[in-house]
Amino acid sequence: MLPVRLRPDLRFHTQVFDFLGMSPRRSTEAMRVLEERQQRLGLRFPAAFLEWYSTEGALDLLAETFDAGVLDSSAWSDDVLATRVLHLPGCDSQAGSHFLRLESDHEPDDPIVLARTVDSSDAVAGPKLTDFIFGVIWDGRVPAATATVARAAPSDLELASLARDFVARPVTRWPDELTRRFQDGACRLTIRQSEDRASWELGADSSESLLGLARGLVRRGLCTGEAFRSQATLKTACTSCQSVISAFDERCPWCGAALQPPLPQDR
Repeated sequence: MLPVRLRPDLRFHTQVFDFLGMSPRRSTEAMRVLEERQQRLGLRFPAAFLEWYSTEGALDLLAETFDAGVLDSSAWSDDVLATRVLHLPGCDSQAGSHFLRLESDHEPDDPIVLARTVDSSDAVAGPKLTDFIFGVIWDGRVPAATATVARAAPSDLELASLARDFVARPVTRWPDELTRRFQDGACRLTIRQSEDRASWELGADSSESLLGLARGLVRRGLCTGEAFRSQATLKTACTSCQSVISAFDERCPWCGAALQPPLPQDR
């Protein structure tokens, strides 16, 4: 991948544009609208919010996952001044709307809040804005080939092993779920942890790359070949009889041909 030329003033969202392989540019029009909203409301938006929404195409990136929003939408109404809560344009989902609480001493990269309405009693605190947006972009780009296995939550030693072999991407924390992300080129690993159990989601740009990722995890003792064979769904064609079979099988169930190369032996 070619090196990414980032905005010189980019402080908060370098990870997401590195993941996308994009060279973000500041939108003069968005900056004008943001500045006008701040002056009219008599407050300053968090720095990470300003950086994201002043970037050209930022709303289009979010719209691939969430409902599209626009900079002059009702999200920028005078209610913001009364409630001290800022709705995030372009970030509504079936789970609710996402907000930033505007405190007088807010941090540059405040955590976001998920709620049905501004004054909803079911509001829950979420990850920092930068980590939340990275998760939105990551989850919204579904790889061509995927496989999922369930197993125990990773130990500290296993996380250290993953950090050595992959690029560790931002972690998002919700009250009931912790999501870790790792990347190696076109190969991705997403670990969604709830209490002591986790869903390990593999993704790659091809079935061959996905199998290579699975083999590497089995070789390191992070997953078992049996888990992939019994849980994961990835179809391929037998090279001998052309029957559609599981890519994780050791032998074709129709003609008995050995699949090469098979998953390593479980450690």
